[in-house]
Amino acid sequence: LAEAIWARFGLSDAAHVFVFISGYAAAMAFGGTFLRQGFATGTLRVVWRCLQLYAVHLALFTLGAAIAGWAALRGIDYAGFLGIADFFADPGATLVALFGLAYVPTYFDILPLYMLVLAAVPVVMLLARVHPGLVIALSVAMWSFVQATGYNLPSGASSGAGWGFNPLAWQMLFFTGFALSRGWIEAPRFHPALLALCFAWLAFGLVSIHPAIHGLHPALGAVHEWASQHAHKPNLDLRQYAHFLALAYVVLWAVDRRREILESGFAMPLVRLGRQALPVFFAGMALAHAGGIAFAMWGTGLGMQ
Repeated sequence: LAEAIWARFGLSDAAHVFVFISGYAAAMAFGGTFLRQGFATGTLRVVWRCLQLYAVHLALFTLGAAIAGWAALRGIDYAGFLGIADFFADPGATLVALFGLAYVPTYFDILPLYMLVLAAVPVVMLLARVHPGLVIALSVAMWSFVQATGYNLPSGASSGAGWGFNPLAWQMLFFTGFALSRGWIEAPRFHPALLALCFAWLAFGLVSIHPAIHGLHPALGAVHEWASQHAHKPNLDLRQYAHFLALAYVVLWAVDRRREILESGFAMPLVRLGRQALPVFFAGMALAHAGGIAFAMWGTGLGMQ
């Protein structure tokens, strides 16, 4: 089933969707508060949400560590798979670093990213009072700085690696959604030429990623090699960013003509899940850890899947 996930068919994946939609939703949830109830109230709401995310992040790590500890008693190195073996080697120092977001293991880094970019919303709203263009310019400048220097925050892992989602780079995707939601930038209108260009970029992504396609011919293999050499997910390279935007454009084009589907009874469970994104995310991660242990103990055959 892992071969059927979004990431197997293009240069962007579910993480890009999560960050973009988080930015879009944050503008809806908090942007209006700053305008209607003032800067102080808006900031307090953002701080409260960040505290909620922080609590969920700590709870999720604790649960993951507990599951890894349970697995270790049964001879399964799930801690190594999650990249948290150093936590068990030195739990005291690592726990202190965890609370200070100085220890951000690979499988536990999406909520810290969300916290940091959400915490920047009050500053963004202040800049927007001067001109929304300042927000966009600052966001692009930070992303460009990362591309030029490769700078990343240290994750605290024993390998010395940086964050799996570099906040200084991924903030651009978050604030792209934020700016679109606030109306600071306007989504391009549907045009046949632009739609064709988006489809072409999605096709390039499919050739670049899917082995069943790029393995058919040496020329396609060369495309795969070029894309692989220039890919850098932690720093949100331009190819990923463009791929997500192209995919969003195509999806919106397809959905726009069938909006009634989104209001049908069939879609309502998905709408409700979307409105409870944080508990759904936590439950999904918890079940993923439990499923990982089940696979390790009883195999990954069709019955277990």
